[in-house]
Formats: sequence, C-alpha cells, structure tokens
Amino acid sequence: MKRYKYFLIIVFIIMITPIVIRTFKSKHDVDYKINKYEVNEHFYKDFGKQYYDFIIKKDGKTYSYTLNHNMKKNRKVLSSIKEYSEGDITCILPLYKRSIKTSLVCVKGKKQMSNYYLRNDSNYKKIVKKVEKYLDKDNSNNDISKYNKVSVYKNNILDGENYYIWNYSGVIVSNNKIVKYYKFLDSDLYDNVMAIATRRYYVLFDNNSVNDIKNIYYYDSKKNKVKSWELKTAISKKSYINGVYKDYIYVTDKKKKVQYLIDVKKEEITLIGNEEKLYTKYINNKKELFNKSDFLMENQLFDLEKNVYYRNNYHYYEENNKYYKEMDNGSKILLFELDGVDEWNVTDRNIILLKDGVIYSYNDSVGLKKIISSNELKYNYKNIYKLGK
Repeated sequence: MKRYKYFLIIVFIIMITPIVIRTFKSKHDVDYKINKYEVNEHFYKDFGKQYYDFIIKKDGKTYSYTLNHNMKKNRKVLSSIKEYSEGDITCILPLYKRSIKTSLVCVKGKKQMSNYYLRNDSNYKKIVKKVEKYLDKDNSNNDISKYNKVSVYKNNILDGENYYIWNYSGVIVSNNKIVKYYKFLDSDLYDNVMAIATRRYYVLFDNNSVNDIKNIYYYDSKKNKVKSWELKTAISKKSYINGVYKDYIYVTDKKKKVQYLIDVKKEEITLIGNEEKLYTKYINNKKELFNKSDFLMENQLFDLEKNVYYRNNYHYYEENNKYYKEMDNGSKILLFELDGVDEWNVTDRNIILLKDGVIYSYNDSVGLKKIISSNELKYNYKNIYKLGK
C-alpha cells in the first residue's frame, strides 16, 4: 500500500512539474528552424504582459519583430512562415500554433522597413492584397473631440493609454473614451513644470512656492481622482526627475546632492542616494550604480544616452528625419520619416513626437498617428505633455 502511495506521489510530481515551471517561468531563449528559416525566439514578461522577440534569418535577410500575446509561455510558438515577394520587397508572414492575427514583416532590398513606412509602395500594396485575410484592419480615423482649445483624435489612442496635457492649473486627460479636465492648483503654473507620468499616475511636483517643493499632486487613472500629499522631506527647486522604474519615481536634488525614490501609491519619499549611498540609474531595465561625483556631473535621465532611447531590448534613434529601432544584435528597422520635429521621446513601446503643436505617436501595430493638436503647444511644450499606460 505504501509503495502504491509513493508511486502516485511520484506520478503526481512528474505531471505537475511542467505546470509549475511554466507558471513561474519569466523568460526563455530558443533557436529552431522552420523550413529554410533560422528562428531565434526570446520570451520575457514586462509589467505582467507576455512578449516574444523574434529574429528570423534566410538568404542574407533578417526579419525582427515583437509579438505581444499570451501564448501561455510556450516555446517554439511559430508553426510556419509564408513568404511573398514583389519587385525589391520581400515579406514574411509568421503563423502561430495558436490562432491569432499576424502581421507582415518586410525587407526592401536587404533593409527591414516598417509596414507603415512601406504603406504607399506599389509592390507592398500587391503583397497586402494577397494576405488580407490574415491581417487586422485599421479601424482608426480622424474623428476629433475638443476640449477648450485642444483637439483630440480619440480613435487613434490605443486601449489603456492616457495622454496628459498640463493646462497651467490642472491636467487634461485624453484616452479613447474621454477627454476631461482635472484641476490641481488654485493659481497657474507656467514655467519649470516638474511632472511625470507613470503607468497609473500623472504626478506634479508643486514648485510654485519661492522656496522648496513641499507638495505633490497626482491624478490616479485607476480611480479617476486627483489627490495631493505633503512631503515629509521637502526637496529644493533645483531638483529634477531622473525617470520612472516599476511605477517608482526617482528624483535628484542637485542642491542637497541627494537622490530620492517617490512611491506615489504609498505617498512616501525615501532617501536612496547620498554621500554614503550609491546613486541609481536605469538603462533598458538594467540598474547602474554611481558614486556621488560621477552621478552629479550631469543630469542623469533613465533610458536615455546621447539622444538614443533604450526600451525593451531595442534602442531608438533618429538620423536625417528618419526614425529607427535597433536590437542589441544590430538588426535595424526603419520605422517612419517625419521632418520639423520639435522634440521626441519614447514611452514604453511608443515614440511620442511633437511637431508644430501636434502630438504624434508611433506604434508598430498602427504606425504614425495624430493624437492631440493644440496651438499652445507651438509656443510652450517643455514637460507639458505626457503619455501614461
């Protein structure tokens, strides 16, 4: 009887082990072949979402892309790869072991270009006609919602995105459902706006006073409420925001020569960098520690080095009005072209650009879209608009 019980326990352990491993697995990296294609599949999780980075090679051509879909953390999720060529354009259409919509991944000559960049190419259009049944339709349009002097292209905003425009005493919140104003202050704040957006919060450090910053105001996108709290430790007006990591805000006080971590959810401020403690910077989710003299030599901004933004195994940069995304292995994708850009940055997987008072967003799934237009942004835009998710 005991032997039988032990046998059942062993069988149960054997059966349950793969499930346990899959449940707690956070990444994998696997190489395999599909026909003549060499496939590198890199799985990882980011803020609870599952991502697969693919690098696919054949005949000297390299195709790189990212899939965001719950594939139950499985390995070797590609079932087949279809190939289509017209003129100098070759596209692959990856198909998966689960029934999900897919997208073309295209190379012109030997250079990978986004579908958005190729959208007007006659050869690309011929390929699209051949594979329409596999692709999602673009349902975006230019319907406009207006608040005050701000025009919002709501249907171009993706699910879960919140765009914020600081309106001098409060913030205009825009998503694909609402455009609404939330008041923060009793008096206007025009210059030196110290604000940041995390996934959940829009956060304003109130530097209206002559002396230090003592109060934080924030909009909670989960509860659709504005709250404020008084800092137990005031920070000087010579402070700046390093960036956000896992919804925590990192702030450096240049006058006091210290660094703080701000936890908005708990309404707490914690000293994390000073004479005795190393200072923190994150580049592509990797923590770097600095001593006092090195860290305070210049402003340290997360995920930004020499006008190159790092996000999720890619880095983004601009050359001659063309915007690129490149993986660490050198695989480069030409995304789009836009001239006359006043400034640009990267939030999560979106490139956010401002040109002549118009905010644009580029996302691989929908391309380059107008999001918000405001005459005021032509004249005053530094730290005025943000994207939260």
